[in-house]
Amino acid sequence: MNAPDGFELPDRYDIREVMVSSDAEVIYRGVDNKLLREVLLKRPGPGLAATLMETGDESRALREARALASIQHDGIVRLIDVLECPGGPILVMEPQPGETLSDRLDRDGRLTAEEVRTIGQRLADALEAVHASGAVHRGLSPANIILRPDGDPCLAGFLFAKFCRSSIGISSISYGGGKLEENPDEPPKVLPSHPAPEQLYGQAADARSDIFGLGCVLYRCLTGEDAFPSMLTAGWSPPKPPREIVPDAPRALSDAVLKCLSRSPLGRYPSASELSATLASLPAERAGFTLSKRTMISAAAGALALAVAGFMMTGDDSSETDSSRGAMVVPQDGRAGAARGTHALKYASSHALLIGIGDVYPKNGFQRLPNAVSDVDAIAAELPSLGFAPENTTVIKDGEATGLRIRQELGRLSEQLEPDDRLFVYYAGHGERHERAERSGWIVPADAKSFDDDISRATWLSFDAFVDVSKLTEAKHVLIAMDCCYAGRIAAMRGSSAQRYEERYLTQDAHFVLCSGRDEPVSDGTGDHSPFAAALLEAFSLDQLAITGSQLSIMVEQHLLEANAKQQAQFAPLSGKGDGEFVFFLNSDE
Repeated sequence: MNAPDGFELPDRYDIREVMVSSDAEVIYRGVDNKLLREVLLKRPGPGLAATLMETGDESRALREARALASIQHDGIVRLIDVLECPGGPILVMEPQPGETLSDRLDRDGRLTAEEVRTIGQRLADALEAVHASGAVHRGLSPANIILRPDGDPCLAGFLFAKFCRSSIGISSISYGGGKLEENPDEPPKVLPSHPAPEQLYGQAADARSDIFGLGCVLYRCLTGEDAFPSMLTAGWSPPKPPREIVPDAPRALSDAVLKCLSRSPLGRYPSASELSATLASLPAERAGFTLSKRTMISAAAGALALAVAGFMMTGDDSSETDSSRGAMVVPQDGRAGAARGTHALKYASSHALLIGIGDVYPKNGFQRLPNAVSDVDAIAAELPSLGFAPENTTVIKDGEATGLRIRQELGRLSEQLEPDDRLFVYYAGHGERHERAERSGWIVPADAKSFDDDISRATWLSFDAFVDVSKLTEAKHVLIAMDCCYAGRIAAMRGSSAQRYEERYLTQDAHFVLCSGRDEPVSDGTGDHSPFAAALLEAFSLDQLAITGSQLSIMVEQHLLEANAKQQAQFAPLSGKGDGEFVFFLNSDE
């Protein structure tokens, strides 16, 4: 489909959703149908378009694309192409998983000193690459910095970037002598969030202006407050030293941030590389850094999650030794389409429902799944060490897993669970998509008839039966893990990134679905377990206090990549219930 606001796109691209719509920019999530991958499509918003075009120089609309095209750095969003479309150019960019720094700060208030130091160093390295290309970013803010799942920042938002000859500098965006006057009859001017004083008063901007912008970002991260809350309207006034706001902030880090915010460019770090070297040289112990209490899986897992973050689409799995957990009837050619231990906060009761169907399928015309039942058995064996009492764990396998029995168990859990309970549901078996509804599909119970014998699929079980558990139960935390084809259709929203494990997550509701694939056939595996089940079992054996659902999703993606599985896991909220996290306490009694 074309952009909903009238922009015409080449047939090669389809729009899936509008991610950002503001005066500054409009960003769509789309699909490149030729290369079968997910992309971001970005164009200026109405306010920025008016700002860029007010001089009559249409080439200014391409300044972001030209800046990005000249820079190759892992910490900078990558430009793929530029589309010449009616209404202006559209940038095609590589999607980045994670959340914006702005979203993280809105949620957590501020970051730990060590996080500030690390993010500052890596952003300074990225800025050094920008400056080496002859460009200046001129628009740094938490909103255009993406925190990837492994914690690394990625710099985006090159709306105001511009090239210059170093001897001349870059002309400043006009701020009207530091005063902004809005005309209600005209589109609003879109201006950088953190202009340096020299920009504010019409002087040339250079690399040191970006040092100032980065200093504003780091000040916000360290203190939770803006360094210059009224600078655009009231001019310059010195910021409070960060240690006056956060007394336990390391003095060396506080001084480094203040140096970035010097009113005169001569008082700041002369280059991004010097700022990076300064931050890297601050020893954590002597500087008094408070390390973040993350129980993240390794950074390698986050990097591997990033590697599989593109939109992956596959055809039928024709391997004879690795069956697909799709539900298509097999045709004649045989192909198928803290300290370890008890935590202070506990769940009142933990419940689990494990469903595995594999060996009984052929008698009803479906492909046998050798690993589905063994996957369920292995996970059931781990649950007692994760705080799930045997009397609250129900396992139904093969012939027991009829459509009626599964419905009854899901209904029982929906009715019986209390507000402080936890529920984990795991399904391993066939899944099939709905041919006419994008967000619908079926699991195939043990007594399901083949499609030829049941065209209406009345004996199949809709994905909605699992979604309804999340809607109807009062349980605080719910995680539904679906290891079957097309289960990603359950997820109504895009997945979230790995988050820091904190006690406060246990005080907020959280209902999620973790699927072994987005909307494609998934693998039953060639060994003892499917790749999805193997990832869960590996996660349950980690030597750490706990693992959250979002962290588990990264580990699943890592395992799928290592197994060369032609599928992509999906982790997403189910019912919008809170901002908490489903937590597995590892090898503990909770």
